[in-house]
Amino acid sequence: MSPSQRVRLFVQEAARTGSVLPGDPRTAGAVSAYHLGRLLGIKPSRRRTYLSVLAATCAAELGVRIADDCYLGSITGRVDDRPWRDRPITAAELPLLVRILVAACFVVICYLTGARPGEVVALRRGCRDTDSDTGELLIRGRRGKGYDRTPLDPVDPTRPWVTVQPVHDAIAMLESLHDADLLFPTGLIKTNSRAAASRSAQRRSTEIWRGCWPGSTRPSRPATGPR
Repeated sequence: MSPSQRVRLFVQEAARTGSVLPGDPRTAGAVSAYHLGRLLGIKPSRRRTYLSVLAATCAAELGVRIADDCYLGSITGRVDDRPWRDRPITAAELPLLVRILVAACFVVICYLTGARPGEVVALRRGCRDTDSDTGELLIRGRRGKGYDRTPLDPVDPTRPWVTVQPVHDAIAMLESLHDADLLFPTGLIKTNSRAAASRSAQRRSTEIWRGCWPGSTRPSRPATGPR
């Protein structure tokens, strides 16, 4: 099926279900050809502007609305019995939100197990376990320091840490984010430029802060003295 045929079928389905098309935040009323291509499985080299124009034309004919951004899903999480933000997540926010989520999982695992940071980042997929005798929840990994750093058993070199359910939940979340062996793989979020990534992260972080706490002022970065 050609890209044009996929676009037409997609818009027809949107008209049938009452869905909206992903918009381009840079141009009012325009469809994001890039995100539309991702939804339809079209190769990046074939995500041309004409697909955006075709989708917008079909949307106008069928009465399908075009969103003002590329929104993903709906907000179901709540804080103090209210949604944690007033609008769905956009595709552009995902890299920063994934970083925040991974950092939160890292803190939970470190705090509630007593494992060292180096031991936590070395944890691997499938490290959750349960003691068959006591029912205690465990995680298994390599110790980074101490007398038992070198494994005594070459077949099973892991060591257990007793933990609690939130740690198992955090590990399950990390395992659902990627297919890598390590829970904290390098390069999970790829960027083309460190400076550009830093500016983008700062901007998105401020937007997320304002979305979560409307009317509040985000604390500025503390000044640092000479080294």
